[in-house]
Amino acid sequence: MCRPPENFANDRIVQRWGVYHTSEEFVQKAANAGHPQSLETCLPEVLKQAFEAHKNSTSLDRIRKRTTVMRDWVKRAETLKSQEIALKSKLDPHAKHILADKKILLWKSLLEENKYPDMPVVDELIEGTKLTGETETTGLWPAKFIPSTISEAELLEISVRERERGRVCKNQERPICN
Repeated sequence: MCRPPENFANDRIVQRWGVYHTSEEFVQKAANAGHPQSLETCLPEVLKQAFEAHKNSTSLDRIRKRTTVMRDWVKRAETLKSQEIALKSKLDPHAKHILADKKILLWKSLLEENKYPDMPVVDELIEGTKLTGETETTGLWPAKFIPSTISEAELLEISVRERERGRVCKNQERPICN
């Protein structure tokens, strides 16, 4: 409790809480802190670093950096080409068609290089996503349980019907099927 000064004749007690700043210090600290709803306060650190690097470099510097990175990616893709062909030769024909132009092993190497925390995503791309059963927890997203509203048998029935509908649409060569 704060005591009044010795010569204080009134029955009131004056208290001051906080850290004292002069008006100039307060304004400077507020300006340095920025607005709490500014875009900058919401950005992840890696994006702030990217903005800072962009701000502190010239257009020519950025072009050179991008060219160097792209050359590295092209070189890596070329190095991985035979392994990529071998990987795709083992895929289901439907998946092989969809993934034909994708550089899966290049993507995997870039994820590894950047220490991506959910590397099983590469296997999920190659093997396909399980539509039923337990989902593996990656830790990237908050856990939230949403129970299915249909059974596996109903899902299978719907998928067969939708697949057949897709074939009909494809055969009719219509861009949109209702």
